Amino acid sequence: MASLQMHLLMLVLLLPLVTGFVSIRHTCVEDKLLRRFNYWRAVLGGIPSVDSNKGAVCVAEKIADKLEHQQHCKPISPKGPEAKFSNYPKQLSECKIDPNTTRDGAVLMVECVTNVAVVSFNFTQSKFVQYLNNTTKFF
Repeated sequence: MASLQMHLLMLVLLLPLVTGFVSIRHTCVEDKLLRRFNYWRAVLGGIPSVDSNKGAVCVAEKIADKLEHQQHCKPISPKGPEAKFSNYPKQLSECKIDPNTTRDGAVLMVECVTNVAVVSFNFTQSKFVQYLNNTTKFF
């Protein structure tokens, strides 16, 4: 159950050039969150909608599995996730993400919340808003 909760609460934002759609285990919650972000981007003034990315979902699941027993997680900069996750390059490789063809990425984590609206508000009202405005690929 903890792994399931961590997966639902973990938001990964990658801006890869890797393309593709994915059907995800927790489609209902993740689709709801994706719809909220797309609505928010439209309200900002016609920023294109975002799509799901299977590589980002894969990395999110692997990081969630590693962090499921930690109580507090801090956001990880796209400049240095290797410092926090010693096997980050291995996770990228296992998820078929080539760092040479990936433009940018950020791992954004949230504390335990029960409402998707809280998650979307946390990221639309934070320093991570820059990542939400500049991408067309999303978890």
